[in-house]
Amino acid sequence: KPLTREAFLAVTGIDPGVQAVEKDLAASSKPGFSVRRSIMMRTDDFTQIPVVTFTPEVVRAAPVLIVGDAKDRRAETAEVEARIKEGRVVAVADLRGFRETDYNIHEFYSCPDADECYAMLHYWLGESIVAKRAEDLLIVARKVSREANGAKVEVLAKGRAAIPAAHARFAAPSLFGGVQCRYEPLSWKALLVDPQAPYRFANVVNGAYRNYDWIDLLQGKRGGE
Repeated sequence: KPLTREAFLAVTGIDPGVQAVEKDLAASSKPGFSVRRSIMMRTDDFTQIPVVTFTPEVVRAAPVLIVGDAKDRRAETAEVEARIKEGRVVAVADLRGFRETDYNIHEFYSCPDADECYAMLHYWLGESIVAKRAEDLLIVARKVSREANGAKVEVLAKGRAAIPAAHARFAAPSLFGGVQCRYEPLSWKALLVDPQAPYRFANVVNGAYRNYDWIDLLQGKRGGE
């Protein structure tokens, strides 16, 4: 059936209106732009989302939010510099289980991705880490949009962050100008077709494939389309 937003929110459990309080940590100035480090503290589960915001002296284009699964935020340096030159406000955020928020010291059945243990904890609580990461992303996107005078936010999502980015966009389409993904995981259909494909609890929403494939959320497809 065509996937409605209501059905999507019901199956994923995403709360598009989840709130957070921002705490400023540090600010500095560089030639041509300013840098502000802050933490978005969720008011429901108190998860902390580290954010670094770069604001050019002259803003000429839509803001960009960068999320990814690289171990170090400095991996985004070239992306940030290129967009600052375009006159964009740029925010780099660490969704739960990535980068600064990856405190896990245990492996889940030798899985190379440290967030798999977090994903299983969410699963046992009847949640999905995809949904919670999507909510984290929505919090940061709203912050970036406010600071850019209500402009729509363009998202660059890398690696495993692509799946929550796609979910966030479907949950609140009016907030985003678009979502670009790089090095994204396989579609859920591809996982089912190939038994040798790497399966991760951190990349799935339990029961969701009855309604949609995550890649469809980027392509504008709805259910049986």
